[in-house]
Amino acid sequence: MSAWQDEHFENQIFTTEGNSSCLELHIFMQKKIISESLRAWYGEHRRDLPWRATADPYHIWVSEIILQQTRVDQGLPYYSRFIAAYPDIHTLASASVTSVLKVWQGLGYYTRARNMHETAKFIDSHLGGHFPDSYDGLLKLKGIGRYTAAAIASLAFNKPVPVLDANAYRVISRLSGIRFPVNHSRSYILFRDQAAKIMDRQHPAEHNQAIMELGALVCVPSCPQCLSCPVSGDCYAFAHGLTDQLPVREKKISLRKRYFYYFIITEGRYVYLNHRGKADIWKGLYDFPMEESARPVDPEKITGRETWRKLFSDDPVKVSLISSPIKHRLTHQMITAVFFHIVREGNAPIRQEGLIRTDKNKVMQYPLPKLVENYLGEAMKHGC
Repeated sequence: MSAWQDEHFENQIFTTEGNSSCLELHIFMQKKIISESLRAWYGEHRRDLPWRATADPYHIWVSEIILQQTRVDQGLPYYSRFIAAYPDIHTLASASVTSVLKVWQGLGYYTRARNMHETAKFIDSHLGGHFPDSYDGLLKLKGIGRYTAAAIASLAFNKPVPVLDANAYRVISRLSGIRFPVNHSRSYILFRDQAAKIMDRQHPAEHNQAIMELGALVCVPSCPQCLSCPVSGDCYAFAHGLTDQLPVREKKISLRKRYFYYFIITEGRYVYLNHRGKADIWKGLYDFPMEESARPVDPEKITGRETWRKLFSDDPVKVSLISSPIKHRLTHQMITAVFFHIVREGNAPIRQEGLIRTDKNKVMQYPLPKLVENYLGEAMKHGC
């Protein structure tokens, strides 16, 4: 509850009682009303989502990791696919990282999948296949940060820990009138403490889900449906006409621009793939050998660059097609890619670290970046 609300309730109570104990009781009751209103609304309007039908920490963990960077409607089929492939912690721990990345393909942020695989192996081999049931214990696991640890602790083990996703930040900011930027590095403690003040400690799982659901369905970023909100009567932003100004965000950082020039090198029925092993985007995935540049390069001049010389030397090659530039947006990067279709006529295999030669018909079986998968899908449609 915001300072404005506390002051509002304090003025209300002192005009009638003038007693500080009555003030504390009134504020307590007001917070209780907020929580009960949220839970009642949630019971009537909640979406039917598969991870809400279980308290299994594994299923909740998978859903929360997927939804970190993905909308619910987009994440649902990926969640179903992942759970079908790996229904429990043991099956995930026993899988190869390549197969996990393939099932994850299309979700992006592949570090999440690699961390999940490593954490599953740790839980399976060191914790008897059981998740820790405390926030602090969960926080020690690789790939589980404050949000995910809170979500598992609350939703699976009913611990009274505030769960702060983007929706919850927005609800708490508007309800309490917090003007501190939600994307500031120091915002977490402020919002966590404020969320804890209205926490229903008897029903923390339901309470947390109600706040997040309210942010997803009613307290949306633009044009929130305040007249349908169960707590609008206690909302600072609604009372002061600030719903379009809260939450506050710091200015976004500029995008890093990268230029990828991919070489799809074929030899009869074979094609060369590159296994990305560097600590960069798409680590562990497969794409094609390429030249990267910080600035656009004239495609006609690619043959004179270092990567081309290393790959082909004096081998006879034929460039059968050069694609138009294709843009692919990541959170903090903008990639522009050009694909060169190259027919190699040399007999000796290309020997370069990270490259493998595979059958062209098997390429789509590898875990690929979305950029490459989409391009190949379109190329196949046009017979390339």
